[in-house]
Amino acid sequence: MSSTESTIQDTAPSSESLRESSSSGAFSDRAVVVIAFVLIAAAFCNALRGEWVYDDRTQIVENHLIQNPAYYGKALVSDVWGFKGDKGQAWSNYWRPTFVVWLIVNYQLFGLETIGWHLTSILGHAVVTWLVYRVLRQLRIHPVVCAIATWVFAVHPAHVESVTWISGVTDVLLSAFLLTAYLLHLRSQDEARPGLRWYALGAYALALLSKEAAVTFPAIVFFTHWIRGEEGSRGRMRAAIVAAIPYAVLVAIYIPVRFMVLGQMRQTAPGAPGLVGMLATAPSVIVFYLRQTFFPVLLGPDNPLRPVTNSSMSLMTFWGPLVLLVVLVNVVRPMIRKSAELQFGLLWFVVPLVLAIDIRVFLPDQIVNNRYLYLSVMGAFVVVGAGILRAARAMMSANAERVALVAGLLAAVVMVPLTLDYNRAWCSEMALWERGIKTDRASSHSTYMLGVAYRQAGRMEDARKALERAIELNPEFSFPYIELARVQIADGLYSRAEENLRKVLAIRPELDFAWDLLASGFEQQRRYDEAILVYREAIRATPYYRARFTKNIAVLHYLAGRKTQALEDLESLRPDLATAATADVLEAWFYLGSLYSEQNRRAEAVDAFQRYLASTEGMPSKAVAARRNECRQILSALSP
Repeated sequence: MSSTESTIQDTAPSSESLRESSSSGAFSDRAVVVIAFVLIAAAFCNALRGEWVYDDRTQIVENHLIQNPAYYGKALVSDVWGFKGDKGQAWSNYWRPTFVVWLIVNYQLFGLETIGWHLTSILGHAVVTWLVYRVLRQLRIHPVVCAIATWVFAVHPAHVESVTWISGVTDVLLSAFLLTAYLLHLRSQDEARPGLRWYALGAYALALLSKEAAVTFPAIVFFTHWIRGEEGSRGRMRAAIVAAIPYAVLVAIYIPVRFMVLGQMRQTAPGAPGLVGMLATAPSVIVFYLRQTFFPVLLGPDNPLRPVTNSSMSLMTFWGPLVLLVVLVNVVRPMIRKSAELQFGLLWFVVPLVLAIDIRVFLPDQIVNNRYLYLSVMGAFVVVGAGILRAARAMMSANAERVALVAGLLAAVVMVPLTLDYNRAWCSEMALWERGIKTDRASSHSTYMLGVAYRQAGRMEDARKALERAIELNPEFSFPYIELARVQIADGLYSRAEENLRKVLAIRPELDFAWDLLASGFEQQRRYDEAILVYREAIRATPYYRARFTKNIAVLHYLAGRKTQALEDLESLRPDLATAATADVLEAWFYLGSLYSEQNRRAEAVDAFQRYLASTEGMPSKAVAARRNECRQILSALSP
């Protein structure tokens, strides 16, 4: 028997023999992990030059809660969009303190230099890849299968959305803590070290605080013990339940705490299907994830899958996928029943995807996302790796394991250029949404986002065409109207812009930026009183933005020559400024200082300017930096 063959022989039950079997040979544990790390470096090297894209700009660049230590506490007890302001309820379904801590640490380390953020995401993915291998080894899955699953996991193109997209790191964090909890749990059982269970529970708590999908972990623990138990044993069910209970208790604690933070269980997305629509769409969703897992050839931020309705139910949308799944289940069921390896693979493929099937919280043209496959890829390629090994053994008696290893490594290597290609899409805003239209030509969302990217690049005509196309694709989608109005204002088409904005605000009065844009159109025409009326209407619709809108009203009064009224409005904001956290509200201090200075109220002017400097300390915005420099120059001139 060759050294390679001796290394990849089936592992013995004890962890001691498992360590011994992996300490020598051509494909030792260390060699497998090193190869995986080399594959990661090759697949994600071009991600390091990526820009801020998609939600990165709002969740990181414009998020004052993660940038100023004074607001860290608030960031940890708010949903991830809490930086948008206090409206009396959560902005989203996502309370993720572990993710927030990750953002804070990265911001402290790298500021707004993206290369550092990308590097930590890639390193986090490398840690998860190592944990994948350790978990599979602890499950006593054949070392060849472990190696294949690990190598493919390292470079799978679906992982780009979790690794290259900076804000997508929640899947990496979730997987890191979930796999750590699972590994510690397995070791506590296999090595008779019950004390490890407490560490497992701690890791699981961090997983719950990383992403909501962690709530499925008790099911993973339950079925793990069910698979490992003796067939027909009376204590099998009891042992599985007992093992899962501590984790279920954490879930029972997490859910009400999350409810207290968010004030709700969940928000339903506009236009999202109900329960019947979710069930009717489930077969297509499952088939989509199967295809993306095993044939990840063309991936994009949006995909051509929509909720199935009574009118759209057909052979292609419902009956075909349903029949395919029934046939697939009947084909694999006999094989799964005979193999614990395949059962573990199926477990880790299916359970992490369970929540992704509930499309009621997604927008209609975003009901599937490749990043939801991050952890499921591990389970899927345990099944594939086992299949490769069995096929190699059936074709040859000698060197079957070596051939299977090479085949698995080739499968991973083939995926590297696919991952490099998809990385390019997530490295710039324009490339991302051009890719989105390529993968889903009917996506109003991708078309709208491409219009935004064109507008930001100064390509106004291209932006107008893209935004008009987005409206044509989905007349009920509000954001393209707002962005089109922005382009129209830049072109001086104020009446058209007002028409579009009024149309949106009649349906979505909570969209503060639409009010701002409408008022700015009047301001640019020097119709200050009409702009003030817009802001007063905005305050009634969104009282949680009262301070910001009042500051804007004061500026308009000043522009209209009503300096006394402007000063009264700004002074009325003093109680709000004591607790304000956003730069646009804190700017009121600067305007107060300017008005005091004009009235020769020197001491009050100096105090206001100093308050502005103190309250905006550490804010990275270029606009804030420019305002702070202006503030210092004025203070220098006011000095005796």
